Amino acid sequence: MKRLFYVSVIFSLILTSQSVYSQQFTQTLPKGTIHGVHVKYNTGTYITVTTGYGECGGNYFEVAEEITYEMTGLTTSEDYHYIYICDNDSAYPAIDITDTTTEPAWNDSKQGWYNGADRCIGVVWSASGSATVHPFGMDGTGRYFITGNVIKTVLTNGNPNGAFQTLEATDYSPVNTIELFVGADNTDSDGTQTAAQVTPYECTWAQISENGYRGASAFGWLKIQRGWSRDLKWYGPDDDDNGFRISICGYKIER
Repeated sequence: MKRLFYVSVIFSLILTSQSVYSQQFTQTLPKGTIHGVHVKYNTGTYITVTTGYGECGGNYFEVAEEITYEMTGLTTSEDYHYIYICDNDSAYPAIDITDTTTEPAWNDSKQGWYNGADRCIGVVWSASGSATVHPFGMDGTGRYFITGNVIKTVLTNGNPNGAFQTLEATDYSPVNTIELFVGADNTDSDGTQTAAQVTPYECTWAQISENGYRGASAFGWLKIQRGWSRDLKWYGPDDDDNGFRISICGYKIER
């Protein structure tokens, strides 16, 4: 009996110490922490959430094995679908996933992008008329690349006038965008110098730019500060033809 009693006491102490350790670890995990837990393309109606861990509203969470999730809110309208940790249905450290077109908002007290108590962990694009997740790739830094097409060509047959012109593009990047992958090209049949420049609306110094003879193409990432409009500005010489084109091809979000 004594031996059984000692084993029971030791086992209880182990469980208690593990519980205390888990609570202490959760309490000291900095707000906003997230490592891994990215969203990958799976099929037209499924996504995959990668392994990792982090903090959601003060709760420690962990994804030990990749999660395959079926999208529930896809429609034929073009839109971004935000992927969230569903706080109400999560049994931490395990998490439940949900999706919606409702945009998150930055929460200073939680140091993350939230929709209520649900933390945003990813964003996917659904093109017009498809009701499917548009195929995309993702690099190790969380940059999303649309594959086989573009998210949206936001300017066609643009007429350069020798000054920066404003281009509304807010609807074609996630609300929590911190980088935007943009492609631009410009032509001039007269054979003069041609320029293709695109910048964030708030900062013309942060730009992608290329000069050429009769034509110029520029591709690259634009840094977007939290709270910026996500609109763009573009520039080409006044003597260029009306052939300026700009497409949005990818994005990186803050979570």
